[in-house]
Amino acid sequence: MRRVLLLILIGISLCFAIEIKPVKGLLYFGADTLVALRTVDSAQDRCYLAVNPHTLHTSLVSSKLCSFVNCSSDSIAEVFASLPYQRLIADADINPDSLQDAGLTHLPVSGHGVILTIDMCPSHRPPDMWFFDSLLSIDRRQRPVPVAISLSGLWMEEHRPELMRLIEMQKNGLLDITWINHTDRHPYDKTKCFSSNFMLEPGDNMRQEVFGLERRMILAGLVPTVFFRFPGLVSDHRIFTGVESLGLVPVGSNAWLAKGQKISDGAIVLVHANGNEPTGLKDFLALLRSRREEIASGTWMLYGLTESAAAAVR
Repeated sequence: MRRVLLLILIGISLCFAIEIKPVKGLLYFGADTLVALRTVDSAQDRCYLAVNPHTLHTSLVSSKLCSFVNCSSDSIAEVFASLPYQRLIADADINPDSLQDAGLTHLPVSGHGVILTIDMCPSHRPPDMWFFDSLLSIDRRQRPVPVAISLSGLWMEEHRPELMRLIEMQKNGLLDITWINHTDRHPYDKTKCFSSNFMLEPGDNMRQEVFGLERRMILAGLVPTVFFRFPGLVSDHRIFTGVESLGLVPVGSNAWLAKGQKISDGAIVLVHANGNEPTGLKDFLALLRSRREEIASGTWMLYGLTESAAAAVR
């Protein structure tokens, strides 16, 4: 199956004229029943972006290899109500009216440790690639090291060599990356207050931000996931429910290190490796060094976002 998906990605990436649209339905692919989220149309083929409701893993599947059946959101929710994907959407919906940190902020884990999320907001500064090397040098036990990286489209455009290096680290088994949608432009105006900033800017097109980033990811050979992070962690009820209506799970944080927030087991830690926030990176590496013996013995570890989210709602 992996080889088939790789060939699909290569075929799509060679064709720059792709169109992404939301879709609701079930996808029958071999022995799997998936939830279809998007159609991805190119001159060569129609593919579906779909999520496995048991594991939360996403796939790009050629229409030639599967069968699609239209279903309403309510029907899908009813059919998969007991499975991790649908339950996770319900769990993330606990604070949709919060101006900041709406969505998942922590997850129960099986032992001691945290979920590390690394944001790549637009920046002209050199990315902190040294941070990823430091992760690998401190944590020598876990391979690949699980991290979640929030991508923005403008960062991808500005820093393609660094993006390709991260992809290579994943291919070589050094990092296990969960790619989070962090919007295409990541709108921000430092002169405005939060209530009219980021995705709450008047005239901001939420769907354009989501699909624009998904398009860039697919053209780069990446498969979009079901996870989404609001720029600045800022949203309102309208934007939150709009994102959820696209089948995405909003991810916040209860441990933004540069703001001095404390870490506890199961925390969704937030740092920035886009050159703008070195304090948070240094604080996290200091934490790892303080836990070096526990990391070496396997009693403290980094947990993957996808796997932890799926396990949390089983």
